[in-house]
Amino acid sequence: MKMSSLKSWYSALAVISLTGWCTADLARKPLDRPNILLFLADDMGYGDLESYGHPSQESGPIDQMAREGMKFSRWYSPDVLCSPSRGAMLTGRLPVRVGLYGPARVFEMSTSYGLPKSETTIAEMLKEQGYHTGMVGKWHQGINEFSHNDGNHLPHHHGFDFVGHLLPFTNHWMCDETKTYIDAPDRYYCLLYYNDTIIQQPLSHRNLTQRLVEDATSFIFDHQDDPFFFYFSFPQVHTDMFSSPTFSGSSKRGNWRIWNVYKSLLFC
Repeated sequence: MKMSSLKSWYSALAVISLTGWCTADLARKPLDRPNILLFLADDMGYGDLESYGHPSQESGPIDQMAREGMKFSRWYSPDVLCSPSRGAMLTGRLPVRVGLYGPARVFEMSTSYGLPKSETTIAEMLKEQGYHTGMVGKWHQGINEFSHNDGNHLPHHHGFDFVGHLLPFTNHWMCDETKTYIDAPDRYYCLLYYNDTIIQQPLSHRNLTQRLVEDATSFIFDHQDDPFFFYFSFPQVHTDMFSSPTFSGSSKRGNWRIWNVYKSLLFC
């Protein structure tokens, strides 16, 4: 493996780093092979967190991780769109190097291509080092290749041993259940998988976050004695479609309203 690619991976881990905070009570002491949790959120800016300088954002567990662990500040998204930026993060290579460039660089439901299997992902690299690997949430790196259900581009073909609840496409605004943006969710775009099997169509937001958290905590518990890598890809994207009663109205800065920005750009 080229050293430049390896350095890119280390840079890509800028959004994480768990060596002690989450694993303090686990049986294994992570020394030479620390456990890794990688969190990814769409439309989240560098300055949106209190620990990175936001003057009014409430402090939370992520900020606690920053205080007790290590902060990074030199990893930049290589693209403004989902598929190429995620592909770059997973491989440590620029989108143009892995074929994710041009007008059609976002994987759609109907496309038959995805993240090239010839590329080595961070999950595959860590598996070679004895890590257990898992993920939940948004994928958006391709779904099917030769038929409507072969799943040849799903995460388990890219080094992930465990794949819990998965949004293989994305949490599209056409999945809105509140009738704010659309009368009813579009079944074509709104899929929820477990590993490589559809379990909801259209997906329901009601307990989606809880399912992802339960998958993650179960994976961590099952592998507490071994080094693990877990990729938690948040499904909350672009549009404020749902919030659970537990968290609804709890932010002093109000709802996430990026869709209104999109509308103003579309019609200005």
